[in-house]
Amino acid sequence: MIKHLQKTAALALLGFALLAGNEASAQINLTSLTYTQNFDGMGTTTPTTFPNGWTAVRYAGTGELGAVLTPVITDGSANSGAIYNVGTTDATDRAFGSISSNSTSVRFGAGFTNGTTSTIGTVQFAATMEQWRSGSSATADEISAFEYSFNATGINDANATWTALTSMDLVEKLKTVTDNTAVNGNDAANKTSISGTISGITLAPGSNLWIRWSDPNDGGSDGLYAIDDFTLTLTAATTTGIADATKGMFSIYPNPMQSQNVRLSLPGHIGSQKVSLTVWSVEGKELFKATGSQAQVQESLNSKMASLSKGMFFVNVTAGKEVYQTKLLKN
Repeated sequence: MIKHLQKTAALALLGFALLAGNEASAQINLTSLTYTQNFDGMGTTTPTTFPNGWTAVRYAGTGELGAVLTPVITDGSANSGAIYNVGTTDATDRAFGSISSNSTSVRFGAGFTNGTTSTIGTVQFAATMEQWRSGSSATADEISAFEYSFNATGINDANATWTALTSMDLVEKLKTVTDNTAVNGNDAANKTSISGTISGITLAPGSNLWIRWSDPNDGGSDGLYAIDDFTLTLTAATTTGIADATKGMFSIYPNPMQSQNVRLSLPGHIGSQKVSLTVWSVEGKELFKATGSQAQVQESLNSKMASLSKGMFFVNVTAGKEVYQTKLLKN
């Protein structure tokens, strides 16, 4: 019995080790409309860890591809391919960045879950790009490219749809400096304010957003490019906001549903207006959309829900500039 338990425990530990060897990081649950990260919590001593929800992997190179990297503390004097917790020696002000090499091309970023009760229509980013080490090539224009995804499972998901947002790229500042030495990324000459906006989206409650920077191995010895003072700001899908279903403005009944049809209950002033109904999975995948009168979209909802498996769904109804939402559970 003891040997059996020991064997079971060993197998469990092996499973955790294999999971850790792959990309495994919990998303940041956004319960408010603003998120900030200054990376100071990474500290100044070894071992240092990622901020909650952030991670880095080797996406190219001679080492194990997809392996989660361990953050290394530096003041810019390190020159190996790695993910770095960077700042002046013993300073509490930290930044988060990378150097890529033949063995390790670094990709880093974070995952977010819409934990609010609003469907999000706009996401705004802002940060400071800091260069902490110069490169050795005057011809290589070093850029760590920024991308985002709404259907990824992690920053290295090759099957996801990734969209570039170039205004959030980390772009080399010291293009003509080729001595490949440490510089102070806090100096005004070595940093740039960056920002970017994603608009016209429908990020339902419970759905995810992943962001990443990919640092390629450029010619010669690469510089170190980091982000600091990162801010993410969410804005609801319409200017009139999202009606809270708990206030009785929009409901679906019976809820939970089983095999029976359901009815929509919308505010009376919607009347005979043309409406648009969208159903999302909890993973943020749009399952179907219908447009027409309330009766027509209700009929479409019942028809489609009959073919879906049990689970939780998010239902949005748009009428003009008004957007209503609620959850629908199918048992």
